[in-house]
Amino acid sequence: MKILENYIPIISFFIIYNTHGIIAATLVSVAVSIIQIIYSYLFNKVENIQLVNFGFIFIFGSLTLILRDPFFIKLKISLVSWTFAGVLLINYLMGKKLILQRIVGDKITFPNHIWKNLTLAWGVFYLTQGFLNLFIMKYMSTQAWVNFKFFGIVLMTLAFIVCQSLLLSKYITKK
Repeated sequence: MKILENYIPIISFFIIYNTHGIIAATLVSVAVSIIQIIYSYLFNKVENIQLVNFGFIFIFGSLTLILRDPFFIKLKISLVSWTFAGVLLINYLMGKKLILQRIVGDKITFPNHIWKNLTLAWGVFYLTQGFLNLFIMKYMSTQAWVNFKFFGIVLMTLAFIVCQSLLLSKYITKK
């Protein structure tokens, strides 16, 4: 259920974009994100990743709304992706206990070299996703960018998770 909650702003953005345009979609997406953060604060725990996403959508969504320029909301995906990539890649290079291991290490166990490889793979994935978003926002239509945001990123992420799962399945030992 928590994963589905993360997609509510994206789903609302897609629906509103296709009926009212990108400025209205940005407004709804920012509003939904504010409601989500308040709800999580009151009834659940606000996760760090939720705060990062909220910060980016609030800042770049607000810039889009104030300046009436969709460049900022389009850029948000690259900046969020590069932030995740930076954190993971720096952690890969300098960390003793890797972030991914801290997040899911209580549920599954891998040898240390697998955690390192997984961290590197996700770092490169997010780095690539950020550059792909930049390419699409610069050289394709806004409709193509919205479709990439809604379908492309979700499908890329799911495909990457499936590939990772298949590659890692021989190492998985449940705790």
